[in-house]
Amino acid sequence: MRFFLDQNVDVAVGHYLGRRGHQWWTADDAGLSSDDDDDLSVYAHNRGAVVVSHDIKFAERRRKNTIGKHLWLRCDEFDAVEVLTLYREEVERRLEARSDIVVTVSRDGVRSTTSWQ
Repeated sequence: MRFFLDQNVDVAVGHYLGRRGHQWWTADDAGLSSDDDDDLSVYAHNRGAVVVSHDIKFAERRRKNTIGKHLWLRCDEFDAVEVLTLYREEVERRLEARSDIVVTVSRDGVRSTTSWQ
């Protein structure tokens, strides 16, 4: 799987994903660190990547109008790797199941949303 990290996601998340065999890069790597959320969604979707973000407003917009795949890390930035470790298999399963989806992961578990729900 391919993951595109929003500006607010620590690269430790990328390194974790890379150790699991996934490709990853950041908005900064792509020269998009100041682009708006919709542009990031389109960029990632066009490259077959999952957008990873901590941004609640970003996640709420995508849950209302789902474009591509999004992983909302609903946790403290420094807890993200630990939370992903707890639920990695479920997160991956949900992301692989649909083309347009927002998967939310927190200490409480995993939820997924599509705009047609």
